[in-house]
Amino acid sequence: MVLLHYEDKSQTKDALITVQETELTPGGLYVLECLKQWRTEKAEELNVPKFMVCHNSELINIAFHHPKDREALKNIKGFGSKKIEKFEDEIIGVLNVV
Repeated sequence: MVLLHYEDKSQTKDALITVQETELTPGGLYVLECLKQWRTEKAEELNVPKFMVCHNSELINIAFHHPKDREALKNIKGFGSKKIEKFEDEIIGVLNVV
């Protein structure tokens, strides 16, 4: 007997297209810099390395897609329920200010 496991990659976060920093508009680059500043402050507050808060690739995708709520943030590669719960309000807050 052979058991095959099929995973539909079109429905997983791995299937999401990641954006490169070079694809950001000047406005997107400004948003990215604001997000990086938030990440630095949050990492210092939590006494952890910056990558433990968010990776650069995650911040680039946030700056590009500009998610407005929890559901949209779920579509950012690297954002699971724990990270969303921890940082959703602050990230959306940064996006709403810039």
